[in-house]
Amino acid sequence: MLSVSLFKNSDGASNYRKIHVRILESEGAQIYVMKDEPDECGVGLVDPEDNIAKFVFEPGAAAVAAAGLPAGQTWCDFSAPVIAEANKKLGWTK
Repeated sequence: MLSVSLFKNSDGASNYRKIHVRILESEGAQIYVMKDEPDECGVGLVDPEDNIAKFVFEPGAAAVAAAGLPAGQTWCDFSAPVIAEANKKLGWTK
């Protein structure tokens, strides 16, 4: 399952920038990782005007098995190219 939310929130944008598990860089996008598990990923994109695109991936066990993630890689790593493409479509790529 994938849920996507788009909203504008200065405090929320500040929190994404300050409080995150890690930042993924992919195709010019800074992806703020908030939840990073092999079978669950919560990330956000933030533009300079404090607009936020929030993505929550909750793949089923079959999807995780089919992805064949290498040791140490999480669903966020696997999903980074898709999130970077969304960043481009939103026009937020640096």
